[in-house]
Amino acid sequence: MIVGQISLCRFPLWEMCLKELCKHCDELYLRFDNVNGDKEILNRIPMVCGTKLKDILVSNKTFHKWHWREEMLRQLDNTKCDIVISIDEDEILDKSIDLEIKEFQKSNKNHMWVSYNSMPTEDGKSILNGLSYPKFPHVKVYKWYPNMTYDGYHGNCLIPKIHNNNNRWIAKSKITHYCFYKNEWIKNKIENMKTYSVKNYFKTYYGTTLCGYDT
Repeated sequence: MIVGQISLCRFPLWEMCLKELCKHCDELYLRFDNVNGDKEILNRIPMVCGTKLKDILVSNKTFHKWHWREEMLRQLDNTKCDIVISIDEDEILDKSIDLEIKEFQKSNKNHMWVSYNSMPTEDGKSILNGLSYPKFPHVKVYKWYPNMTYDGYHGNCLIPKIHNNNNRWIAKSKITHYCFYKNEWIKNKIENMKTYSVKNYFKTYYGTTLCGYDT
């Protein structure tokens, strides 16, 4: 069984991203940020997911770099899932991920590193010199094991205790990331990034700012 997870808050295109995730999984276990989230999203979730929705965790905890991920892992403690797809509310996986997950499931690998496509924009203009954001792959698919934990988390969605270079799957499928899709979203997104990202992220990894902004 394949389980899909997203933590929802207030991203404007959340519904599009959630609908796409539904296509890749059998069941959905979602988290809603009740501290900062748009309550209308919480009301609409059941209509978007239909019968695939099995649980919504309404969290009243303030944002922490990995504690929210741990909350979502604990949602799965009593499930019988084999594969977990865990993406953000502003991400969509390539359609080819379905076949690749089947191959991954039969392999001896236990976590899948997924890279990003170049950033889409509403006006079609290239940003970040046509490169992807984030620049580095993240673990977006993994095999479920009891007692998994994000304790010791450093970044890139990696579950620390399952990481080993010998058991990682490097995906050919990619993620399309919509966080900078509209120009008016860029400033607020980068202000939010300052709470968890390294200083001058874009100058450090891209050699340029993002439309004049940086962390």
